[in-house]
Amino acid sequence: MMRLVWVLCCVALVSRGACGEPGTVVLRGGAEFQASEIVAEAGALTCTIDGELRVFGWHEVALVRGPMADQVEVYLPIAESAWRGLARLARDDRVASEAELETIFDQLSAQINPTASAVAQGLLACRLARGAQAIAVEPMLTVVANDSATADLPTIKGAQPLDPTFGLCSSLAPIWGTDAGLASMVGSISREDFTIWGRETKAEQLARLYSAAAQFELGSPATLAPVTPVDAGVKFVQEIVLARAGDAEQRLSARSALGDRLGAKGLPDWQSAWIHASLGLSLIQEPDEHETRLGIVELLYVPAVYAQSEPYLAGVCLSEAAIKLAELGREDAARTLALELERTYAQHPSLERPGIRRLVELAREQRTPTLPKKEGS
Repeated sequence: MMRLVWVLCCVALVSRGACGEPGTVVLRGGAEFQASEIVAEAGALTCTIDGELRVFGWHEVALVRGPMADQVEVYLPIAESAWRGLARLARDDRVASEAELETIFDQLSAQINPTASAVAQGLLACRLARGAQAIAVEPMLTVVANDSATADLPTIKGAQPLDPTFGLCSSLAPIWGTDAGLASMVGSISREDFTIWGRETKAEQLARLYSAAAQFELGSPATLAPVTPVDAGVKFVQEIVLARAGDAEQRLSARSALGDRLGAKGLPDWQSAWIHASLGLSLIQEPDEHETRLGIVELLYVPAVYAQSEPYLAGVCLSEAAIKLAELGREDAARTLALELERTYAQHPSLERPGIRRLVELAREQRTPTLPKKEGS
């Protein structure tokens, strides 16, 4: 069942007579329906079938016959690309799927309708699969915006559903292993001072928090405007971001709140991994060496326990621990962790960090035996 936003929008369109005409709707897969009234809009095809209002995303529509055919034809290129991209995702061809879906995503970003939701879910899945966390944020926010407006998102084969409790993407913490793509992401999600996501909505609040975390990662002062979280999911992300990007008092308060969460019964693995990573990243930036060492322990807990369930975050934690150990003069330990990162997470973007590349190269040199000189040479 659709909740308020989609249904009210569709009812409003039909009630005001938005170019509604009868016709035949043909869906992907071949199913046909005779509709007494059809309304075509950029994000959906709304039909009255046997007295019932039905809403289809364009990825579900093959064609329309009848008086509406010409008007519907305008939207068929989006329908074709959305269907092709999602069909390829269902076949696990994520490379081809991403290439198809990103051609139409700019037209759908931040919109609340079935087509935007489906395309964003698909694109999010493709980008997460290849570790492109930065450019996964915008489709994630579009998914969240639609999830907040509907009881159930369209089911997309190959896509990862949002966590049912927090309404967050459990594979996309506001923590990155590289700064690649972060500046572009911040520009995209902060358009029109974040108002593309509405005002005081979950998507808008998350956009502000992810933007602040990215700014911190880029070495810029994090813009942390006061946020009164609209729900528990936003509150959790706020604590994760403040633990690292806040001032000294905010960091301490956020660490305390996150530490309290660790004591909760039945804490999902992804939340636990986010918390340990956040505590570690927060503590290693404190001036006290004891806190720094505790931070390294927290970081190493993530790959030790969550290597399989949270591989991206585990790789980030390994790289951060290696770099901090090198700063503390523990070069041997740092090189060991850098090699472990390369061995276990061969495609991880953290391997492109200059500090990690240096440690890997030094470790390789150390492991390569020096050949004995030949006699007489």
